[in-house]
Amino acid sequence: MIDPALLKPRFLAPPLLALFLMLGASPLMGQAAGGWQGEKPAPSATPKATPSATPTPAAAAAPASSLPPEEQIAAFFRQLAAAKVDDAYEALLKGSKIAEAATDVTMLRSKTREAIELIGSVTGAELIDTAAVGENLKRYTYLVLGKTYPLRWRFYYYRSENTWRLIDIRISDRLVEMFGEETPAPRPAGPQP
Repeated sequence: MIDPALLKPRFLAPPLLALFLMLGASPLMGQAAGGWQGEKPAPSATPKATPSATPTPAAAAAPASSLPPEEQIAAFFRQLAAAKVDDAYEALLKGSKIAEAATDVTMLRSKTREAIELIGSVTGAELIDTAAVGENLKRYTYLVLGKTYPLRWRFYYYRSENTWRLIDIRISDRLVEMFGEETPAPRPAGPQP
């Protein structure tokens, strides 16, 4: 389940409200060249998303996409760029355990809308890192380009029965970590010894 404290926006530098989102919605827990910019549209076999504010049990139980994770993620970012947050999540979460947590998905959609409002419209996404643990667990890290500010998105996929399923999403504005820098600890208020 999502820890609500992790979903609260925090101020890093006025006037920009930086948003730190994490979704660890499930008790469960790559290799691509480039982001979605310039990619061909996903094949027509891509599951058609239906607009919905909350996932239905049928949507959560639907089979996962047969597309590779890279194509699922590219389709997701194309939908976000078109300001279709509900459609984007409906397709991305199809067949995942995450989709079964309706309250968490509703909050994730809401926070994604807030993030897009803060960073400006999504203008692109760049795949910046892939990592694998064995043959069946992969992490894809993207830099999502907003009109005024970028965000880091991480997608975790698990392959079971020859189908890749999304098992976790993490979104962060802590860009200094991408450069191997640590985020400075906040200084306590009041006089320092």
